[in-house]
This record gives sequence, C-alpha cells and structure tokens, in this order.
Amino acid sequence: MDRYITENMRIMLKRRRLELGLSYNDVAEALSVSWCAVRYWEIGKTKKCHPVVARKLSMFLNGGMDCVLRQKNAIAADGKIKLERVRPIMELIGENILFEKIARLYDLCKDSPAIRAKLLAAVCKAACDALAAYAENA
Repeated sequence: MDRYITENMRIMLKRRRLELGLSYNDVAEALSVSWCAVRYWEIGKTKKCHPVVARKLSMFLNGGMDCVLRQKNAIAADGKIKLERVRPIMELIGENILFEKIARLYDLCKDSPAIRAKLLAAVCKAACDALAAYAENA
C-alpha cells in the first residue's frame, strides 16, 4: 500500500469507523497513531503516513481488524461486556439469548482473567465465523 491517504481512503476510513461504532481513539490505538492523526486523515489535513501504519490502515479499511475492534469496543473499562455494542451483531446472527448467557458467564468469571480471556476469544471467533457465513449467504 502507498503511504499517501487518498480522497477515497479518507471517505472509507470515516465510513468504516462509524460503521463499527469506533471513536478516533479506538482506531488510533489499533493503528498505533494518535487520535488526531486519524481525524486529520478523515478531514484531509494530513495526506501521508508511515509505511507500517499504511499497512495497518489498509488492513482496517479492508475489514481485517473488524473482529478484534468489535471485541475491544464491546468491553467496558470495568471489564463488563457492553451488550448495547454487541447486540446489533448478535441480532444479525439471531442469538440474543445465547449471548446474554455468555455475558453473564463472563461476569461470573471476574476473578479469573485467564478464563475470561479464553471465553471472550471463543465468543469472538464464533461471532466472526457466524458473520462470515451470513455474509456469504446474503
């Protein structure tokens, strides 16, 4: 990927960020840049980026970070799952009841970070697989 931010990339960046419900900070953290760099790219104030960042940006724009970002964006600072953030994804899949049970289980494992991490990774993988299957059939 070129290290220049084109007009099309600016538009895609903003659209992807909003589609995923992410803040400038969320995207910046994923790309290892400052939040203002993301904002400047979106408004066209900055037109270049480091080649390493350009590769990450390309991955973000092509959906390669969606699952990780959705997972990260779905967990509050207190470690609880933000149901309002992930409910739209699960409604798409049609698994609300199952997801609420998983969220309760996640909360019950608050004293065991290793189990929480494994549970979250398994749920994220299952959700991504289900979304991919849905996208193929749509």
